[in-house]
Amino acid sequence: MQREYLALLAVLITGRSDHRLVRLPGVDGLPGWAVVEAHVADDGAALDALCRQITVRARAGAQSAFALESLWDQDRG
Repeated sequence: MQREYLALLAVLITGRSDHRLVRLPGVDGLPGWAVVEAHVADDGAALDALCRQITVRARAGAQSAFALESLWDQDRG
């Protein structure tokens, strides 16, 4: 269901249906999906780079969330 929902969102956002959905490994080990241009979907190096970018952003987001939660706990404590 997630894949179909993502495909629908991609069409609604871009107004196009020529994109492709690709399965990517997630940071937590669970697979996820990404919407990409057709030329990216067929380029293994580009998909690897996309995975690395997503991983870096996810880890940075988790670190920021942890830092903010620590500050919140200090203010309440």
